[in-house]
Amino acid sequence: MPLTLDVLLPPPAVAIALIVGLAFPLWLFMTRFIPVVAGDVSRRYLAACALAFAVWSTAVFLLGPPLTSDQALSGTVNGALVLLSGFVFFLGLWGLLTRGCSVSILIAHRRLQGRASAANLGAAYSANRGLRWLADKRINSLVHAGLAIRAGGVLRIARPKGTLAAFATELLLRIIGLKTFG
Repeated sequence: MPLTLDVLLPPPAVAIALIVGLAFPLWLFMTRFIPVVAGDVSRRYLAACALAFAVWSTAVFLLGPPLTSDQALSGTVNGALVLLSGFVFFLGLWGLLTRGCSVSILIAHRRLQGRASAANLGAAYSANRGLRWLADKRINSLVHAGLAIRAGGVLRIARPKGTLAAFATELLLRIIGLKTFG
């Protein structure tokens, strides 16, 4: 039996979940303009989830088939699960961006224009809130990951790997509007 187009296309609720889920960075970006949640990264994430779910459910209601058949109902449940999976994926990425200590050290080093010793990097890391022992632990993890090089008491970003990691993360932080992290 030949494949038909119906077999190749996902149910409308799943297709809409994929589109809404892939647009999740847009929902996160939009939450920076909501005063009630703008200053709290956890509330911003939850607001973005609520916004994405509202868009998805409205689109499924307006564009999808009525939920009177088992096939339409199972497609909607599958769509909700796809959207939930997207939330979990972006939660991991959001956690790295908002709480990523090691990458924060790379960004602090970059802001110090490559002239960072372990001592002044510990002070510059995370808006002067870093603790020496935490900075040392994170510096060691960067060295072991090949993102930084320790030479003669001075820490340098490993090129190109460390430079690319710092640049890409800082760009993502700017896109989603996070001013503090780590």
